[in-house]
Amino acid sequence: VEYAGPLHTLLRGEDEILLKIPNLVLQNSSFSNLSLGTTSQVKQDVHIDYSGSDKVINLVEKLKHDIIASCPKVISDGSKPFRVHWTSLGKQSATISVSLVLDVPPCSEEYYDLQQVVLTTIANAAGTCKTQ
Repeated sequence: VEYAGPLHTLLRGEDEILLKIPNLVLQNSSFSNLSLGTTSQVKQDVHIDYSGSDKVINLVEKLKHDIIASCPKVISDGSKPFRVHWTSLGKQSATISVSLVLDVPPCSEEYYDLQQVVLTTIANAAGTCKTQ
């Protein structure tokens, strides 16, 4: 919060952009201050050409292994969700959804660096399959 006045409030987002929000809108809404958190989440869907279930299942297992190996800050002990699952099947493609929690505060430089590590790991593993 940059400014709280009688008619509006100015909020600064993680992108450093100021938002002017009427207090009437704030009064009828709920908000969370993500910068106070101690963990952060990364979510990504991976779309691959479908050429058999074995290929998709192998990629799911490779993603799980490679993500944990590349990023020690991934919480994979069961205390937080660590999900890598085949979630949909189209006529020619399959979708694998990745959702994980990092043991770093959101909106921090470390979060963005580790998010990039996770996304690079996903891209490298998916490179073994034709991706969309």
